[in-house]
Amino acid sequence: MADDAPQLSDPVLVVVLDGFVDAGNAARLAAEALLEGRETTPVVHFDVDQLVDYRSRRPPLQFETDHWASYTPPVLDIVAVTDTGDTPYLLLFGPEPDSQWERFVAAIEQIVRRFGVRLVITLSGIPMAVPHTRPIGVTAHATRADLVEGHTAWFGSAEVPGSARTLLDHTGVSAGLFLPTETLTKAAERTEVEIAEQVENSEEVAQVVAALERQYDTVAEAAGEGGSGGLGGELPSAEELAAEVERFLAMRDPEDELPGDDD
Repeated sequence: MADDAPQLSDPVLVVVLDGFVDAGNAARLAAEALLEGRETTPVVHFDVDQLVDYRSRRPPLQFETDHWASYTPPVLDIVAVTDTGDTPYLLLFGPEPDSQWERFVAAIEQIVRRFGVRLVITLSGIPMAVPHTRPIGVTAHATRADLVEGHTAWFGSAEVPGSARTLLDHTGVSAGLFLPTETLTKAAERTEVEIAEQVENSEEVAQVVAALERQYDTVAEAAGEGGSGGLGGELPSAEELAAEVERFLAMRDPEDELPGDDD
């Protein structure tokens, strides 16, 4: 722990760990937005040599002409940062530990007790079989019902700024923080325009999206009739989506070309 760690009053701890899964890079984009242009105060610096397996996640290396010049070491830190209203909170970000999990968790528990953390929020993106035109939702592992809400994601992209924006929107509401989302909002608007153009310019893509929408709506309607008031996690699986695409392809005229087919 840093010697000059700040004194905080009942702070929130936001956790963003890069590791197992982060669909659309939503959590990473959210963390970048939280840190962009904000001053941070070091609180805890973890020894990544004890926690990270470099063989499975090699740090980025910089090659210059004929030699390796430098590399970007992984960083796993807790910093104090303020929201746009100057309210301080704690942010834990960096690679998810590959080993010594029990010691890592025990250290986090000490930090929570040391600073009197009132709420811990972990951000991540879980892949879901949902078309881009339908809400995905944000869940709080059954701890906060008010975190469940719909939003528009970007179909077919490695980065989904709309998902990251929604993560921060709900984090802010739950934590009572004013978090920066302007950059993510602009990026989300651009990607939604781009994906709309892709769908509009391809009849095949539009038909596949329509089929996925029908499947999603059927599941959502069934969940609503069951009294859950939402999807309840019963979304189409990857296998079901693949079967839907196969049925679509089977109905096509064999002479029709798919996007990208050679003339």
